[in-house]
Amino acid sequence: MSFSDKKCSINEWFATSLGAALLEEERQRCFKLIPSGYYPSSLQVGLSRSNFLEKVGSGFRCFVDNDKELVSRFSTASNSRKSGQGGSGYGQGGDGWAVANPEALPFGERTHDLVVLPHTLDFSHAPHEVLRQVNQVLNPEGCVAIIGFNLFSFYGVFRGFNKHVGAAPWNGHYYSVRRVQDWLSLLGFDLVGARMMSYGLPMQNPVYRQKLSFMDRAGDRWWPGLGGVYVIVGRKKEMSMNTVSSRGRRWRQLIPGIVKPAAQPAAQASNQRSRRSSLRLVVDNKPIT
Repeated sequence: MSFSDKKCSINEWFATSLGAALLEEERQRCFKLIPSGYYPSSLQVGLSRSNFLEKVGSGFRCFVDNDKELVSRFSTASNSRKSGQGGSGYGQGGDGWAVANPEALPFGERTHDLVVLPHTLDFSHAPHEVLRQVNQVLNPEGCVAIIGFNLFSFYGVFRGFNKHVGAAPWNGHYYSVRRVQDWLSLLGFDLVGARMMSYGLPMQNPVYRQKLSFMDRAGDRWWPGLGGVYVIVGRKKEMSMNTVSSRGRRWRQLIPGIVKPAAQPAAQASNQRSRRSSLRLVVDNKPIT
């Protein structure tokens, strides 16, 4: 099954009873975790059937998906909303649409302030490349929000029994929260926040889901790391010269010198200490005594 087929089928699954309920909860949790503020340019990559940027303060919102039919449908709805003919939650503050794969985003470096990846890593054949693309298009101090299925959950168990069927969402690649956080850390992101949700069994029947709703209420307290879906928000760090120099100093401490300087006479060493006493060394904006 191609990547495009996976994306198409996952969009169809999120139109089901379970998928629609989960999608709405993801949107609410994602908005609460994203740091408040104004984002001049925001970007959503994948799952364009739902607007994760609707409540974000942004001057320009762009949506990327590799499903041409979905992009055409929702871009038309966006234009209709702008012209006052109604719509589906898009068209607020200016929208842009693009058909592209998440592994090859059609944007220049440092062009966006917020990027949202709703299950994009789950259904990508190269999740590391997706994150590298996000790192390139994000401005320094920009944020990325990642939503995905947790490997260690009831969703992960159901995937183990159903992945051979080839139907969404069980045909995706599920990752643990720790693994995704490690990927972000390697790219130089700071962790802003993370949250789990959907601790119950992934059942389509709403009556059964209601009977098992106590699992969601107890999950945050008793098994907080076993939620079916995670939301992780990271912030791209601005690398400074102080940070680079401090890393260099740490490496020099680990690597011994090839040739050690010869011992100096006591009088010469005393003169050097007197000269040093008149200097004030400052490293990382902190004086060294």
